[in-house]
Amino acid sequence: ATHTAASMEEAVEPIGAASWGTMANKVVMTMGVGSGELLASALALTAKRGRVVVTNIHPAMEMSANVSLLDLTLMEKQVVGSIFGSGNPRADIPKLLGLYREGQLDLDGLVTKEYTLDGVNDGYDDMRSGKNIRGVMVYS
Repeated sequence: ATHTAASMEEAVEPIGAASWGTMANKVVMTMGVGSGELLASALALTAKRGRVVVTNIHPAMEMSANVSLLDLTLMEKQVVGSIFGSGNPRADIPKLLGLYREGQLDLDGLVTKEYTLDGVNDGYDDMRSGKNIRGVMVYS
């Protein structure tokens, strides 16, 4: 990610400035529980022929989303869903571990903080308060 914002509304100005008004090629929705009402805001951040990727989970009975169908047509935007990066764990995890062992994939650099088993509650508290992005439990 090159830019972050606390809300999609706050993201419009910086993304517009950074992209010279063309907006983002990809918008990935990653909030914990999604809302169909936010899809229009995500599409507003999306460039012509851009893609909104919905990775968050929505309530099972949510059956509607607010979007401009004219925006989808005229701007040729796409809305797609993805779970676990559309990966195949059985094939992808061994491949990623191989790349890590060969020094071609820096997984250690992705770790924000390590926690012991005794500190598991601290890990959850830090996760909820936004103090870490990727906490890892270590066993000694």
